[in-house]
Amino acid sequence: MSKVIIEFNLPEDQTEYQTSIKGGDYYCALFDIAMRIRETSKYDKEPISSEEFYNILYSYDITLD
Repeated sequence: MSKVIIEFNLPEDQTEYQTSIKGGDYYCALFDIAMRIRETSKYDKEPISSEEFYNILYSYDITLD
């Protein structure tokens, strides 16, 4: 089995570190948003609102700061 070691110089690389450990959350949020967009076209639902978009991000503890 392959292994990878990623090193960060904390606290200088704090942003990069947080981004790397939240990769799974980013994926899940994007998947939920994509499914919501798919529902819009497939089931003729209302387009995703900005409030719903941010609620999905919030549910995965993702901020765009």
